[in-house]
Amino acid sequence: MEEPALRFMFNGIHFDDGPKLNVWLSINGESFKKVWDSNLHPAFSSGETDLQWINTTVNLKNAENKENVHIAFQYDGSGEGFFGIDKIELLGAADITYAVTITVNPENTGTASGAGTFLSGETVIVKASPNVGYYFWGWAQGSDLLSTSLEYAFTMPEGNVNLKASFVTDPTSVNHTESSVGAFEVFPNPTKDFLQIRFNENIKKASIVLYNTKAQLVSIIEPGDVFSGEEHRLSLGGLPQGVYFVQIRGVNTTEVLKFVISDH
Repeated sequence: MEEPALRFMFNGIHFDDGPKLNVWLSINGESFKKVWDSNLHPAFSSGETDLQWINTTVNLKNAENKENVHIAFQYDGSGEGFFGIDKIELLGAADITYAVTITVNPENTGTASGAGTFLSGETVIVKASPNVGYYFWGWAQGSDLLSTSLEYAFTMPEGNVNLKASFVTDPTSVNHTESSVGAFEVFPNPTKDFLQIRFNENIKKASIVLYNTKAQLVSIIEPGDVFSGEEHRLSLGGLPQGVYFVQIRGVNTTEVLKFVISDH
């Protein structure tokens, strides 16, 4: 078969360091080699789909036009666990191949990898790396924020995927000493135990991100869509005195303010 692919459904329970389902491939009598395991599927490895049937696809391009191909499923591990398998089929990859494209926004603020062609049901992993002076904001498709992690894994749908890797200026380079910008304001400043944030405009898919002066992430809160006049309180208990930065991220919005934690 030209461009073969293996498609099946599996069902199980994910445990850290627990059992997993493996797929092995042997070509023309050679030794079996592992080509897939259940922990590679992002939905299963997250534990969010326990006891749910999951569709997946494995690319068998190494078996293209080979006469003698053997496929084996293996339950591997110890302890509690189980796996079920259903609807196993071989099909041509050409009919289920789609493209992942990635745009870096703004240009020259970082790099992104992982674009290419993939089979629907196949696991795709994309990675972002900010340039000096920038931080990664998140992966987005259209107006939907998908993830704020540098590495993002997803299952390829039946269609092309156009991703945007967005980066923002290093928050520690901000010189704001006032307590308000266009999108939000903070008070009291200086403060001791808490910081109150008031939004001055509607922001879709908002995140509240706290950094210290070493540009280290202190905390992140994702309230989702926020509206003008809405307020959120950040607990600062346990944080040492000093200068901090609060950054508001959202669709088409990235703003930063500096504040001080003090006993006075």
